[in-house]
Amino acid sequence: MRKHMKSSLLALLMVGVIISMTVFAAPVFAEETADLGAALELEAVISLTDHPDDFSEDYTVALTAADEETPMPVGCNGDTWYGTRTGAGSIAVDPINFGRPGIYEYSMEQIAGSADRWTYDDAVYEIVVYVTNNAEGGLDVNAAIRKEGEEEKSELVFVNVYEPLPVSVGITAKKTMDGKVPENGAFEFVLEDWDGNVLETVSNTDGGVISFSDVEFKEAGVYELTVYEVEGTNKRITYDTSKYAVIVTVTQDGDLVADISYEKNGRDYSGDIIFANMTGPKMGDDTNIGLWIGLCAASAVVIILLFVLGKKKDK
Repeated sequence: MRKHMKSSLLALLMVGVIISMTVFAAPVFAEETADLGAALELEAVISLTDHPDDFSEDYTVALTAADEETPMPVGCNGDTWYGTRTGAGSIAVDPINFGRPGIYEYSMEQIAGSADRWTYDDAVYEIVVYVTNNAEGGLDVNAAIRKEGEEEKSELVFVNVYEPLPVSVGITAKKTMDGKVPENGAFEFVLEDWDGNVLETVSNTDGGVISFSDVEFKEAGVYELTVYEVEGTNKRITYDTSKYAVIVTVTQDGDLVADISYEKNGRDYSGDIIFANMTGPKMGDDTNIGLWIGLCAASAVVIILLFVLGKKKDK
């Protein structure tokens, strides 16, 4: 009997030990084991628009945690991590290690520089990291990256824009009157832009030079200016009605560069822009046509009389 009771007590004791081990042992989860943790690697990209080749600058991005409990990149002791690079390219964020499931939030932005003529991307990216258990007993990490005000994105890109120095083009022409240099201010000339708006009206100088103010271009493109002479009212002058197209092709090679070509009356042209006026009846002007006919008739009569008188003398 006693032997049987001892056996029963021993069995109960073993059961109690097993139960106590099962109930009071510290639970072990995959995410709490260092070997089963997971890491997140992020990469920011600095992109630069066309700029001078000799320009160089350091660019810095800042990754900030939403709270003190959020894991930070390896080696970061505060709640903000900074990464810097020189020129365009990528900035790799040091790995962020996660030891347990959860939702973790960060933000990333660029620290604005101070170089002249640059506009620095001030976008702020919201990064939400989802850490979950997987079937293998480890952790899966997925990050949703979204620029404020936009849909979800997959890259952290900061585009810095360079405003190139504008390029100016000066337009000059020459003026002649019967092949000679006219007096100062004798004639007027117009410069129009590509939309037909009059930019400037000027007169010739003593040397027959026509000079317009410089035209400034701030963007790459093809622009067509027009130069022509204002037709005067002097009936004894045939005015040059030519129209010159000044075609300005602006390209960006760091800063803006302009190339100029010409057309005259719709055809390719090379050389100086020249307006040549002549003394004589204006084409299409019949105001004094009777006078010119009379002069021609009188000249013909004089010639005939001289011819007749010459014949009589010969006899």
